[in-house]
Amino acid sequence: MQFFTEYVWKKGEKASKNEDSLAICQMVAGRRRCLMVLICDGIGSLEESEKASGFVTEQMIRWFYQTGPRLLGRKRSGRSLENAVRRQLWRISGQMAEAFQDRKTGTTFSMLLLVQKRYFIWNVGDSRIYRKIAKDIRQLTEDDTRAGMLTGCIGTFPFRKIHFYRGRLKRKMSFLVCSDGLYRKLAKRDLQALLAAGTAAPEKIKTMLKEAADRNRLKGEKDDISGVWVKAE
Repeated sequence: MQFFTEYVWKKGEKASKNEDSLAICQMVAGRRRCLMVLICDGIGSLEESEKASGFVTEQMIRWFYQTGPRLLGRKRSGRSLENAVRRQLWRISGQMAEAFQDRKTGTTFSMLLLVQKRYFIWNVGDSRIYRKIAKDIRQLTEDDTRAGMLTGCIGTFPFRKIHFYRGRLKRKMSFLVCSDGLYRKLAKRDLQALLAAGTAAPEKIKTMLKEAADRNRLKGEKDDISGVWVKAE
């Protein structure tokens, strides 16, 4: 199984810093090809949110390359992988509390992990992961929101719940991992076109992501925009 990716990452209109962070990491562990895609969207209403999203992303990149070869190099149950990432996120939360001291900060967390013929998802907050297989397109993640307010994030305070999903990976299956700046004003036809563009050249996919972000800007989207397109082949 091979994995192909393209991404868009754009600073918000009039923003001085991009509060989104993303990572695309790939390796072979024990002859098993592994891909980690992660998007963290710093919570703008909290302090130093761009540092929060960057901190969590950097720690997960280290986890992937340092722990991944041992953890992912042989077949493990979905429960063991689920718990390994949960433990890492609890450690990160503790590290953030120490690093940021009395400052309250946090970030959303949406991570897609592909290992051989399986996919695993961890999600906290309102960033999203979509999946397409054949003609079926669906949102796999659940938003942590209530009455339009964010109710969950990874930060300097205890978090309540980490949503976990898993499934069988099939050839020509595609995913879109994205922050709310991309999906909030994304037309359904644009989402369908992105996820259905599996046969397009990589340059075309990148152009489609950029054009989708530009259309969102024209519709009044002012937030940072991040998205990673993934295809298994």
